[in-house]
Amino acid sequence: MTIQISHPHLGFVKGVISIFLLTWIVLIPSFIMSVYSVAQSNSQSTPRFVVHNYDYNGVWSGEDVVYNTNGPFRVNKTVTLVTINQYGIEGVVSWTSETPIGHAGFEPVKNDSERIIGIITEDGEIALVEVSQDNGIFRGRIGKNGFLHLTQWQTREKPLVSHMILPPLKT
Repeated sequence: MTIQISHPHLGFVKGVISIFLLTWIVLIPSFIMSVYSVAQSNSQSTPRFVVHNYDYNGVWSGEDVVYNTNGPFRVNKTVTLVTINQYGIEGVVSWTSETPIGHAGFEPVKNDSERIIGIITEDGEIALVEVSQDNGIFRGRIGKNGFLHLTQWQTREKPLVSHMILPPLKT
């Protein structure tokens, strides 16, 4: 035996329940798929940016303004950079001066060079550090016409601040 209940508002309630269930049947799978999609994109091992690393291979040379414990000076600086992969970069920074303004240990010198390593960031910025006890840090980018813009600083017993805008050397 089947009992049927009849009420004037029962059709409305069934309709609301049907819409409610239909909404959940559609929304829950959509939500699960969007969470899965975000999780998949975050778990990928490749970064979300592409840097044209050929822009970062080269030699730049020119005048640099340096301020160290001996005072402010202008030196000739050369920076050589080579990309290691899409993000890694390494090279050499060297400088020369007509007067002994730098330090090798605690002796004044007229020239020096340092090996550097670093990365190219998502927005194309270059972050470099010296591979030595000097603890030099560089930050900059390749600017207009291929010029290399770098600011350098180091602290501790041989503090230094430097800013350079070096033109690329044609090879």
